[in-house]
This record gives sequence, structure tokens and C-alpha cells, in this order.
Amino acid sequence: MILSEIVNRPDDQPINQPEAMFVIREYVKIRKGIDIDTRIETGYGNFIVESEVRLMVQMVNVAVVWFKQKCSK
Repeated sequence: MILSEIVNRPDDQPINQPEAMFVIREYVKIRKGIDIDTRIETGYGNFIVESEVRLMVQMVNVAVVWFKQKCSK
């Protein structure tokens, strides 16, 4: 996957789950200096999965905005 291609995609083209996880992983790697596992564990029940998905959506939005700002400088 190419990070710049994902974050600079037009708004009418959605980011799929593997792409979102890639963007989040790269964002955390650059900002925090750590490599994370972005898989969502499904064995903990629906409440946890829903919570994790909501968090992923929030994180990918923050990461995309950050990358766009970083690339425009």
C-alpha cells in the first residue's frame, strides 16, 4: 500500500479497513515511534468490537488529516 495515495484520495472514495489499519499503524509509528498491531480481536464480544471499530474510525480520520497537513508543508 502507498500511504500518500490513500491519504490524498478524493473524499468520495472511501478508505477500506486494511487501508485504514495501515494508515493508523504508520501514524503511530511516526508520531510515537512504536509499531502496533492494528487487528481488531473479535473474540471479546460485540461491545468490545464495536468500541474498537469506533476508535479505529476516529483514529484514521485524525491520521489522514495529520498526513495531509504534513505533506502540504
